[in-house]
Amino acid sequence: LSCAQAMADSPLVTARRSRRRGAEERAGHENSPPAPQVSQAASSKLWADGAHTPCDLAKEPAKKVLELAETTLTAEELAAVRMQRSARTAAQQAAKEAAGEELVKAGRRFSEVLRRRRSTAKQAARAAAEAALRSVRHRDPRTDASTIVSAQLEADLAELGSEEQAAYLEALGMDAKECLELGLSHRVLPTMVRQLLGLDLVYTGPGVPRENTETVKAHLVRRGSLTAEGLAGRLHGDILRGFVCAEVAPAATLLQHASYSRAKDAGCVRTEGRGYVLAPSDVVLVKWR
Repeated sequence: LSCAQAMADSPLVTARRSRRRGAEERAGHENSPPAPQVSQAASSKLWADGAHTPCDLAKEPAKKVLELAETTLTAEELAAVRMQRSARTAAQQAAKEAAGEELVKAGRRFSEVLRRRRSTAKQAARAAAEAALRSVRHRDPRTDASTIVSAQLEADLAELGSEEQAAYLEALGMDAKECLELGLSHRVLPTMVRQLLGLDLVYTGPGVPRENTETVKAHLVRRGSLTAEGLAGRLHGDILRGFVCAEVAPAATLLQHASYSRAKDAGCVRTEGRGYVLAPSDVVLVKWR
């Protein structure tokens, strides 16, 4: 017995056993089924969850990794993830809409407060202007005309560009377009002078290029005193002698069309004779030979 034990523990027998064991293990690996592969999507999902890292997956047996991947990527869980994302997106959208509605309401409240303040400021300014006009001596309100000019306002506007002027006037509660077109002194005062003197403006030369004629101009005429023939005499003696007729259209109507010819096509231009008395803001084209 001791001899058999000695032979079993000998180096030669031990080496033979090791070689046999290694051969059996190699044969077993060759006959075993291939290790299951984990897709890149499964690995990415596992890593994103934070429960596993690439190093952890490398250490896990292939079967365990496959089980984790199948468990993570089941249809139920994917549907749950999608539902969570949809719910989160819907909640974010609802929060944005609620914030937008609150912002709109706040803007409306601010606009209403600003409108009230502007209205109060306008009433105060109008009252001050009326008080200033009443303080003017030797004034007949039935025949005289007067206006208030803010020199400081017009000086400020002169230093601004067109867009800045509109924004500045709107910030003061004024209609920018009306003020810039009609409310400034260089537009109001000449109109008042014409009205006090009984003068009107008429225009000649519509549809004629300015560089081809000297008749495209505005004329100051005494109200109700000038006929189409008299206007032709103002332009030139030859035009007066060869007068045939006058094509007439109101300036406001003519400005609604792209050109004089289109206004004629639309029936806005009428034909008048020698004795036609010119009306304020008439645009006249004298036909002569």
